Amino acid sequence: MNEELLRKEWIMIEKLYQYPPITLEPPFRAMTSELSKLGLADVAHSLPLYENGATKLFYIRNEWIVAGKKTLEAIVENPRLIDDMHVKSDKILPQLRNYAWKIIESDLSKLSNEELARIYEQLLPLQTELHLYRVPSWLLEIPFEQLGIYLLNYLKKFNPDIDAVLVLADLLTLTKPALGTQEHLELYELAKEVVEGKIQLSVGEEKIAAHARKYCFLPFACEGPTWTEKDVVKHIQEIIEAGTDIEQEILRQKNQFFEAEKKQNAWFDNLKIDEKHKHLFRVTKDLVYQKAWSKEHQFLGFYALDKILREVAKRLLISIRQARYFLPQEVPSAIRSGQCDADELNERWKYSLLYVDANGSKFIVGEEARYVMSKMNMAREEEVDLSVQELRGQTAVPGAAKGKVTIVNTIEDMKKMVSGNVLVSEMTIPEIVAAMKKASAIVTDMGGIVCHAAIVSRELGIPCVIGTKIATKVFRDGDMVEVDATKGIVKKI
Repeated sequence: MNEELLRKEWIMIEKLYQYPPITLEPPFRAMTSELSKLGLADVAHSLPLYENGATKLFYIRNEWIVAGKKTLEAIVENPRLIDDMHVKSDKILPQLRNYAWKIIESDLSKLSNEELARIYEQLLPLQTELHLYRVPSWLLEIPFEQLGIYLLNYLKKFNPDIDAVLVLADLLTLTKPALGTQEHLELYELAKEVVEGKIQLSVGEEKIAAHARKYCFLPFACEGPTWTEKDVVKHIQEIIEAGTDIEQEILRQKNQFFEAEKKQNAWFDNLKIDEKHKHLFRVTKDLVYQKAWSKEHQFLGFYALDKILREVAKRLLISIRQARYFLPQEVPSAIRSGQCDADELNERWKYSLLYVDANGSKFIVGEEARYVMSKMNMAREEEVDLSVQELRGQTAVPGAAKGKVTIVNTIEDMKKMVSGNVLVSEMTIPEIVAAMKKASAIVTDMGGIVCHAAIVSRELGIPCVIGTKIATKVFRDGDMVEVDATKGIVKKI
């Protein structure tokens, strides 16, 4: 990296856990040249930092803002760009799904190195292409929420008496289920059958085994684990023990999409939104849906990738953790040659930067990476008063709740979650959905209208406030808080 590049103002876009370079490098690389081929805007440089398994994503501030602005202008002018992307996404998705299951159900140990390399080479482009079609929603959302601000400003001009934030939440509520919603409904239906004595709540029960296999990959993300029959039994038991009116919840879930669509049509009629912006609201809602739908299926692809990497690790005499720190393009040659630099892979995990531009990707490790970080012109963080008792954010789902705070950022943190607590997170991820289902409310530091927390909370009907910036710093486990998600306020009490 040259000095001129380091002098530009850099910002941290997102912090991730358990998202290694083998899974994230392809979309970083695609962002530098592939978005423009879709009629959107490329982002010239990516610089993720890997440190002991955690990842921080750094970008040049102006590049990110300009790319987001150009992308927004493109889809406002022609919302059909998003439609076209989703047609392509829906076309590639079944190919990935079928190929992933084929890998998962295969005995890879019987394959030659050449055969194993070819299987990997066929999986990689399917995964990469599917990820590419989700990138625009990320670019438009974090951290400047350009699309959300545009839509809010558009709504505000109609009637000063309406709450544009709540109207926007209504207009972006999904009107068809993603996989997580389907799984949630079917889990309640299984709980109903258990209560009625139609099936046994036990491992080995045919319907429970089928449910576990069908949805096992939903919490996998990049590193797992998957759900097992034991997990399904536990989830059903929690539903029953919570004392929920199971039939009413099933009815609510079945009716929610019809009710959401009816409410959206009413807003379109009442506000007399023009056809172009109706289209824009619809494709924004589709961005929300596709972000969930395609990501859930991509987790199936990552499950298949993990099986390949475990076989690769055995043959190369390295750990699965080391195998996850290959660059994707390094894997085939490592398999075919039977050789790799294990020390280099360790250094990448401990502390490294992955510099990505249109020419490719390159790791900078150890002391050299620390030197580069010391020379980077990082944007100054806004000074905040961490002694405040009240925070404001953006409404994702209106409603109110009180409860004890549980900070949940990782899979390990989920063990702390108790039903009825308020889940507070830097930014929720699919691996912690089981904890989110127990929450009386959800509060995040980061995120916009199409973030994971907004999607899941709308599906579950849980009050949610996003974008508070500092909730995980102000609140601690056990703090009692009151969440007024309708006003976007979280208050310590």
